[in-house]
Amino acid sequence: MTFAQAGTRFPNPTFPVAKKGPSSNDAFARLNGSAFAAYGTGTVFHSDPELSGSDVAVTIDMAASDAVYAAQDVSGFADELGRPIVAALPAGSGRAHAQSVKLDPPDAAGEIETGLPADAAAPPTGRPVVRDNRADLTPILKADTLRAEAAARAVSTGCVLGDDLARADASADDTDVADTDFDPKKTKPLLSLSADDPGRAVSHSKARTYLVPISGQPGRFGAVYELRQTIAPITFGLPGTDEKFTIEVGGEWVMRASADGGKGAVSFGSENSNGDQRPVIRLIHGNDVLDEVMLRDAGGRTGIFVDAEPVGDIRIGGDSRAVLGRPDSKPTQTPTRVSAAGDIVVVRLFEPHAELHVGHMEVGLAVPAGGVSCPGIKLTKTSDPSSVRPGGPFAWNIEVSNPNDCVLDQVKVTDLPSATPGLDWRAVTSVPKATREPDGSLVFESMGPIGTGETRQLKLNAEVDPGSALGTITNRATAIGVCGGAPQAGSAEAT
Repeated sequence: MTFAQAGTRFPNPTFPVAKKGPSSNDAFARLNGSAFAAYGTGTVFHSDPELSGSDVAVTIDMAASDAVYAAQDVSGFADELGRPIVAALPAGSGRAHAQSVKLDPPDAAGEIETGLPADAAAPPTGRPVVRDNRADLTPILKADTLRAEAAARAVSTGCVLGDDLARADASADDTDVADTDFDPKKTKPLLSLSADDPGRAVSHSKARTYLVPISGQPGRFGAVYELRQTIAPITFGLPGTDEKFTIEVGGEWVMRASADGGKGAVSFGSENSNGDQRPVIRLIHGNDVLDEVMLRDAGGRTGIFVDAEPVGDIRIGGDSRAVLGRPDSKPTQTPTRVSAAGDIVVVRLFEPHAELHVGHMEVGLAVPAGGVSCPGIKLTKTSDPSSVRPGGPFAWNIEVSNPNDCVLDQVKVTDLPSATPGLDWRAVTSVPKATREPDGSLVFESMGPIGTGETRQLKLNAEVDPGSALGTITNRATAIGVCGGAPQAGSAEAT
């Protein structure tokens, strides 16, 4: 078996992706310009039925994580691999799904449960959903530990700040996809995701999306999506041959997309922070290293030949590309739309037609021009009574509310009254106690913490001087604070 460098000519080297039903491109194309939506999906390992190694034709997905949020209705869609991401998503809701092992068809292993999925939906926001189990699905699959976790947050009155809108996390430890009648004492499995070092035997995929404040623009936010994967060494063989090779993926691989209505960007690659030239991907045949992709020169390799005949294609590393696009296509990177897909390694066989994806990632963002708008501190102010005679008492009541999903803290409310000429009045008491500033304003300090949907009451008692002229008092209150690490502001007025 031999391999060729990128650019070698052989049949059909484009790795087209089979489209099965509506894609993310279809769903996001229907969103209007004011929409905010985000999705991402990561799968550590995906194999076609021809590579399952058993008499049962089954598609295997390992360590799959999907997380979606939409402020506007989003129709159902699937990823490039044909995996359903969401059936439909109503406005203002989020979904997260994680599964350590998924078999298609689901009953391929009989009545035995595979990696139990973790599914979360919001609103309402609930506790994270966690699933832990083992899997002995011989002759199809065996795994020591399977774990899935999913969480979603949403609030109808505002935004989720300082936390993930949706998050999914899946992992599988020391996993074998076996030959028919696999006997671990006699032979090696057809596919194996494991290592002698237990720390390297875990394959892990995490998807999360969140908002970040735009500097200098209070109440405006950008959207970020992160997909992170670590992958155990993968050993597999070519059907019909004795050839086996191993793919080693070093470090943590990350796809990160961001858009804030002013700029959009996506990155994809290994987060090796050592600054050296250690390989991030290695292709090993037996004991021989056939190819190494270094940190600074990751790119495509092509061509698998047996007895000088092309039997398949392999791509190692490479840049992100368009969703459902060719390897040389470019991701979408505009201020309001970002979408991309990528694979760490793809193996494609010509006959039988089969594909193996290692480290598949796909992401999409849609934000309005200028960023996502979130409400600030909600202030409500009333006068009690609305009119008063000279010499009479009155009060201003202020309600400070938190409409966002975060903890509002360090709240400072400044109350600044102004009166028409000749109208004399004075403050008597305030609850809680306020500090009078030289400009006549009253300041309520260090209010909080205020939870989501909670309200704090302020009251200023005052009276009009008996000899005062008639007129109007206008009272304006402003508030500043911090919620989820983002600065917040609000204002209200009463006369």
